Amino acid sequence: MATVGQGRCDEGVLSVTTSGAVTIGLAAQLNSGLIGVYQKSATGSGELVPFKYRGLVYATKHAGTGRTWAIGQKVYYMATGTKISDQATGHTLCGYAQEAAVAADTAGWVLLAP
Repeated sequence: MATVGQGRCDEGVLSVTTSGAVTIGLAAQLNSGLIGVYQKSATGSGELVPFKYRGLVYATKHAGTGRTWAIGQKVYYMATGTKISDQATGHTLCGYAQEAAVAADTAGWVLLAP
């Protein structure tokens, strides 16, 4: 039985059980709903890992020609590739860029905002 005032985890972080291997920094969507970023890698299914869904995270970025971020720009979750992108079409809004990022950057700071 829980005690009043007892916390289960940090605010904005869930502990999730993996259904396969995951890599720290990759984005995911839980049960077609909550979008967040894995805070720890796991090698297989059944492992418990922290999953941050709110607040500031360093996430894997969609890199390539024209894929730049400006501070405060809306960013989107890409189900294919499990990355964060500046590209809205076909993707789901998940937050805002907290630092500028150039096309070659493979990760960047994002403020997740459900």
